[in-house]
Amino acid sequence: NILPEGKEIYISELDKTFLMERTDIRKNDGAIYLSGGKDIRIRNRRAGDVFYPIGMKGKKKLKEFFIDEKIPRDERMRTGIVTSDGEIACIIGKRADRRFYVSKLNKPKIKIIIK
Repeated sequence: NILPEGKEIYISELDKTFLMERTDIRKNDGAIYLSGGKDIRIRNRRAGDVFYPIGMKGKKKLKEFFIDEKIPRDERMRTGIVTSDGEIACIIGKRADRRFYVSKLNKPKIKIIIK
């Protein structure tokens, strides 16, 4: 599902509503902040997915990440993945990709509010 800017979208598989906004300020409000991207989507996992998790060196297969984190199989398909321009930017509620992580050195460009 494409996240349109400024419009709420409900995703029944995740039973959550998402709202994307452009911003340059990060707050500690539970939202997802990303440092870039134009085509923001939320989807389920796919075979062969890889990402670059914060706190780890190199890349990691999403399947291996779920196994290492002991996430039950039935929960894996219900875990939303935020992509930015086709690349995994964040596994909702789990871990962000370091390529899109907002640090003190860069400003956020995208804020995703989850309701």
